[in-house]
Amino acid sequence: MNLRIVLTVILLAASSLVQTSATPGPEVKKLDYFVGIWAGEGTIPPGPWGAGGKYSFTDTHEWMAGNFFLEVHSDTKMPPELGGESTSIGFTGYDSDKKMLYLHRV
Repeated sequence: MNLRIVLTVILLAASSLVQTSATPGPEVKKLDYFVGIWAGEGTIPPGPWGAGGKYSFTDTHEWMAGNFFLEVHSDTKMPPELGGESTSIGFTGYDSDKKMLYLHRV
């Protein structure tokens, strides 16, 4: 049993060394543009979904540990019939295979 614990500790230590030695590429640094608070507002026109109305949002972008991804917190206010108030979290990163930024919201 003690051997399992020792091996687990060694594997975790080795894994953390590998993770901390990696540095993001220059293309990931371009995400700096989005860091901070972004806000907007507008009007949704009437349509088949309802009468429409005003909406607003505030997104806060900040680097996650390691500076490979941005964590995005969003607060949105829409007319009640279109969803009302909501919050979400997302992650922005860089896909080196497709050479493009991506956003994943949860």
